[in-house]
Amino acid sequence: MAAEMFSATGANTMGGLITTDMTPSGAEYMDNCLNVSEYLASVRDEKQNPPHLVSPPAELTVKSETIQKNQIVTSQRRIPVSSLHLDQCFSKFDVTNACIVLKSGLRLTNLKTVKVLRVTGRIRETVGDSKGIEVSREELLGIFQTCETLKEIRFEGREFLLPHSVPAEMIPPTLKTRNIMVSHEDRQGMTHQLNWDDGQWQTTTNEPALRIPQEELDQQWALEELARLSTDGIPVSSLHLDQCFSKFNVTNACIVLESGLRLTNPKTVEVLRVSGRMRETVDDSKSIKVTREELLGLFQTCGALKEIRFEGREFLLPHSLPTEMIPPTLKTRNIMVSYEDTRGMIHQLNWDDGHWQTTTSEPALRISQEVLDQQWALEELARLTTDGIPVSCLHLDRCFSKFDVTNACIVLMSGLRVTRLKTVKVLRLEGFPGIGTIPSGIEVTRGELLGLLQTCETLEEIRFEGLEYFLPLYIPAELMPPTLKTRNIKVSYERDRKHGVVHQLNWDDGQWQHQITADGSVRVDIFQEELDQQWVKKELAVLSTAGVSITQLVLTKSFINITDDTQSIILTSGCTIPVLHTVRELRIRYTDVDLEVFLRILTYIKECTEITQLVFEYCKVPDEVDAKMIHHPLKQRGVKVYWFPKPGEMYLLDLDVGNWKRN
Repeated sequence: MAAEMFSATGANTMGGLITTDMTPSGAEYMDNCLNVSEYLASVRDEKQNPPHLVSPPAELTVKSETIQKNQIVTSQRRIPVSSLHLDQCFSKFDVTNACIVLKSGLRLTNLKTVKVLRVTGRIRETVGDSKGIEVSREELLGIFQTCETLKEIRFEGREFLLPHSVPAEMIPPTLKTRNIMVSHEDRQGMTHQLNWDDGQWQTTTNEPALRIPQEELDQQWALEELARLSTDGIPVSSLHLDQCFSKFNVTNACIVLESGLRLTNPKTVEVLRVSGRMRETVDDSKSIKVTREELLGLFQTCGALKEIRFEGREFLLPHSLPTEMIPPTLKTRNIMVSYEDTRGMIHQLNWDDGHWQTTTSEPALRISQEVLDQQWALEELARLTTDGIPVSCLHLDRCFSKFDVTNACIVLMSGLRVTRLKTVKVLRLEGFPGIGTIPSGIEVTRGELLGLLQTCETLEEIRFEGLEYFLPLYIPAELMPPTLKTRNIKVSYERDRKHGVVHQLNWDDGQWQHQITADGSVRVDIFQEELDQQWVKKELAVLSTAGVSITQLVLTKSFINITDDTQSIILTSGCTIPVLHTVRELRIRYTDVDLEVFLRILTYIKECTEITQLVFEYCKVPDEVDAKMIHHPLKQRGVKVYWFPKPGEMYLLDLDVGNWKRN
């Protein structure tokens, strides 16, 4: 079997490294795993004067999912294994039976000729706490003794939790004599090497960087390593608390992680980087407030600290540090303290006055739905306005409610008010993805729009983005102050980016101009809301007059019927849509249609000379139609009538016989 399974056919050979691209599965997987042991056994038993030795000692790689077929030359060529690489498949070392157990349950029992053993783990982002692999002292020593020719063993990856030391009395004299190189390389940029004299790990990097992630087992290793470095007086060039910081305990002078573990030895840390989660995944309750006392306590506890960085909107830092609270020693140390949020703004603490300085010349500011976020952003906007710093863009992300004309301020959905708008250059109001998320939509009146433009004295552009906004259909020239015309502010209204229509206000006549996509066509959706239907009716008239081709007219829960003269669509609000000669497809969604209404729709689209498709989605339609009632022009034009009763199920109406056929 060994000769067959380790045939070199199809293999790529480079010196002693032989690999293959063929991946076996099922029974082959089991056979191949067994043949690794078979091969190692053959090497052990017949390693003297191996016949047909045609290449240097081979490197054998054992994969996590499979053992690559044909990855070594035939078993007649008895080749010592220079390196055995266990790639994401190591489970444990069975001390009793002196063998390595793989995650599949298979065992490697013939290890005497292995010179280098390399054990790599998964990228830790894909591994939970439960997947950490603890290697005990007994297992580690057992591996050394079983692999009689072993010169080096490397563990790579944060998946492995090795013993923090090997007591000298446990180390057999033969192992000390062999002086096997034992290293643990983690993905924090640190390499640890076992010192056989005292059984301790030595960190081979001059000034190690240490990352503490969310996983608790990882944290335990990192905290013990930090304690050791601190005890040895080794400076830590950077300590990165990655999505795990909870608070600083002032009383006990320690950092508390979200797991509850405590970091008590930060004295040798030179750079402390505290990063938070991407805010989209964090609720208000997860925001982390860092008080003045915590911040100052952190500086004083970390005696070697040169820099601290907070990254992410998860952190709410004090808006200032009163100078009387700052010890003179901290001013002398001049620690660089920065706060980088995901709005593109970097704030740096000024030790002279205890205030934050914004290092970007014209910061952009985003205000999201989260109330704590809004509070921070509003205070930041107030500070920038007071300092006369222009805000390149103020982005209201799904939080705009209205403009209060009387008090000249924007009211957010939370009830908070944005009153400092004088230095804003670009105002971007982004809505929800679909209109259905806001029950009634948001109407912006002429008075509100003009008041907003006048209040923002440096405003150069304002953009409304989303189906939920309903702006005035036009602004009469007599309502426009001359100063606004002179400023020529760019006012645009983008109903839905993927459907291609952008409306821009023309200051000469107060009308909206349409900017069409490159191919000159658009899709138009009509929803249930009355304001939406009124707006779209006017929009369709403008597009039709301009001769703009409409790829789809989509009626979502907004269709009722066709007028008696079959010349107009009746919408739920009572609005009517006349015959359109620029529409290519009419799509009716979530509205059941009986036979009478169905025939009226066919008559209506007969008049819409450009329509080539009629689509009914997620609704009921007549089971069949009298073919005599289907108009001849529809057949001549090749109009297709489709019905999608549910996702993945489609029928096509046979216009000749009036039946639906499954596609």
